[in-house]
Amino acid sequence: MAYISGVKSLASHVVGGAAGALGRITGTLGEGVSALTMDDKFRKERRSRLNRKVGIAESGKNLIRGVFGGISKT
Repeated sequence: MAYISGVKSLASHVVGGAAGALGRITGTLGEGVSALTMDDKFRKERRSRLNRKVGIAESGKNLIRGVFGGISKT
């Protein structure tokens, strides 16, 4: 039965590592895209938002706002 614990641990670490790597990749891509805007005010505000610690509720609101903002600007 000890091997089951090891398999769970391995799976957990693989998923966590993949999620962390994906998060770093998307963060880097986001920084690159924000640099392409050449809008210093936007870049400052973005860095400020990224450095701020937020809770789950605020993260959900920001996600919905972002999706709605993206859809409404087309």
